Amino acid sequence: GLFSCFIKSVFFDRMPMARSALATKIIRLEGRSRGADPLALQAALAEVLRALAKAGAGPAHLSSMIWSGPDPSALHPNRRVVDRIRREILAGFCPPPKVQWEAGDHVTVEAIAEVPTSP
Repeated sequence: GLFSCFIKSVFFDRMPMARSALATKIIRLEGRSRGADPLALQAALAEVLRALAKAGAGPAHLSSMIWSGPDPSALHPNRRVVDRIRREILAGFCPPPKVQWEAGDHVTVEAIAEVPTSP
């Protein structure tokens, strides 16, 4: 299907919850794919992964995700096929996603990544 990705970056200097006092770069990502099934989720997650790589980050930097689609039950993370897809695409690094309804014939994945900046 058709999919697109938008990357929006916002930079904040803040203290992360980790032990070090490094500043972090907050990256807002969005992946979208036509369809309302787990395969559409797979394409949208792949777009988010590509955008993460382009920004110099990886799945371990994800801090939150929202998955939206016309049939939220098809995207529920407890479904075996959905769990397999997210583990394959994100290598097991996936914050618990919030799943919600969205009008249309597409699946949208919104993600936030927190990437430490070099001192």
